[in-house]
Amino acid sequence: MFYYNYDICKKCGGNCCKALPGFALPKDIIKNFPDKNLKNSVIKALKSKEWSIDWYEGAEETDGKDYYFIRPAIDYKPMLEILKKTKIDMKNSFMVKRFKNLIFDPSFGGRCIFLTESGCKLSEELRPDACKRLKAKEGKNKKCTYDIKGNVKLYYGKKWEESKVNLYKIGKKLEYENEIEKQAYN
Repeated sequence: MFYYNYDICKKCGGNCCKALPGFALPKDIIKNFPDKNLKNSVIKALKSKEWSIDWYEGAEETDGKDYYFIRPAIDYKPMLEILKKTKIDMKNSFMVKRFKNLIFDPSFGGRCIFLTESGCKLSEELRPDACKRLKAKEGKNKKCTYDIKGNVKLYYGKKWEESKVNLYKIGKKLEYENEIEKQAYN
């Protein structure tokens, strides 16, 4: 199910992609990182630094349970360029560390790492499910919409839970490995 309308997207300049990357299903990660084992595909995706784990933070409707999913990473390069122009210590600043190599990124928004001046660098087949399901709307104050009922983050989080791959556990293990590697080089 593709809802792409490149004419509308071109007019707005990809505002949806500038606001927040689309969410991926397990099959999207396998397509981008082929492997018979989904867990291995997830590890490859996260190690590529082009994909991050995000989540729907538990609320009443989930009895406080968090639901994790994968989406393209946020392109933090523009923010790092702004920080370079300030007097911030680029080596030790929390802000700088925050914007580099995120495995977990509970972002409230930001530009998709795959967005280029000419559109998405991923082929239609390799794009995340949410990107394919986004219906472009034309006109002032018109927002693009999904064909998903309810909370979109929760929908994708539940789809990942059905896969039985524990994204939280994988992400924490990779963070630990990254920390050990950093210490070895310091």
